[in-house]
Amino acid sequence: MADYHLGETIKSLRLQLGLTQEQLAEGLLDVSTLSRIENDHQLPSKNVFEALMQKLGANAESYFSSFLSGTDFDALEKREELSNYIIRKETEKAELLIEELKQDSRFQTGLNLQFLLFAQSGNEINK
Repeated sequence: MADYHLGETIKSLRLQLGLTQEQLAEGLLDVSTLSRIENDHQLPSKNVFEALMQKLGANAESYFSSFLSGTDFDALEKREELSNYIIRKETEKAELLIEELKQDSRFQTGLNLQFLLFAQSGNEINK
């Protein structure tokens, strides 16, 4: 997968507007989460990204086409959800999501398929 720098974009827009992290995060997310996003240690969900962009007065859709498509965001969210199931050893939920994603044509890219195989093996270890 390409290296996306959504955090840099969010931080740049925030600084241009003279907002603090606290001001931008207010009512949306924890300041610590915003910090991780701005430092590219965490990708925001599609909804959080849209809310941040709205608060910054920017059109999120223009950034989707520049960075990630809606499908890419959806795939990232599903991958994170699956990873969390495996980390929490929720093997049944992980199995169901793996099967769902195997059937989802939007998830049928090389990297996503590799991730599914990796996740499936990690889930097997947890059993």
